[in-house]
Amino acid sequence: SLAAYDGQQVTLQLVATDSAGQVVVVQRALFVESSVKLVEVESVDGEILDFDPNRVLLLAQVNGTPTLKILDRGTRQEEVVMADAGKIPRHGFLSPQGAVFVEQSTDVTSAVVYEYRGEQLYYLGPLDSTVSLMVRGSYALWNVGSTLVSRDLISGTNMIITTTSGNWQNDVAENGDIVFWSRSYEVFRYRQGVLTKIA
Repeated sequence: SLAAYDGQQVTLQLVATDSAGQVVVVQRALFVESSVKLVEVESVDGEILDFDPNRVLLLAQVNGTPTLKILDRGTRQEEVVMADAGKIPRHGFLSPQGAVFVEQSTDVTSAVVYEYRGEQLYYLGPLDSTVSLMVRGSYALWNVGSTLVSRDLISGTNMIITTTSGNWQNDVAENGDIVFWSRSYEVFRYRQGVLTKIA
C-alpha cells in the first residue's frame, strides 16, 4: 500500500540483473495521489506525445516496430502516421491537419522533422535537437543549428526567422509570435515581420 505516501512524491527503483550478473538500475519519480478529484480521461497502449479534446498522438510498439498513431478519442479509430522498422519517432505534436514530429533513428545527428497532413507524410529536413521542435496552434518552430525555422501549418510554407538563434528552448505562440535567444544571449520576439529585443 502507498497510503502512507498519499500526496507525496516517491521514488520507484527498478533493478535488473542479467545472467552474467550485470546490474542496471533505473529510478522514476512518482506522485501518490488518491484524490477523487483526479479522474482518468484517457488510456492508450503506448506513450502519449500530445493530446487535445478530440485526438491523441501516441507512440506504440506494433510487432516490435515503433508506430506513431493518431487516435480519435470519440470513434476510437487509429490513423497510422509512421510505421517503419528503420525509423523511430521521438518527439511530436498534434497539428490542425495532423501532426508534426521528430524522427531519430540513431544519434542526434540523424534527427529530422516530418509533417503528417491529409494522410501524406512530408519530410521537412534536419534539426539540431529533437526537443527544439515546438508546435502551437497552426505554427511549428525548430532549429537547424543557429537557423530558426518557422512553418505555417495551414499554408504549408517555411520561413527562416534568424540565422543567429540559440539551438533549443525557443518557443512559438498560437498567434504565431516567436520568442528566441541569440548566440549573444539576448532574447528577441518576432511578431508579424518585426523583430524586437526584449531582454
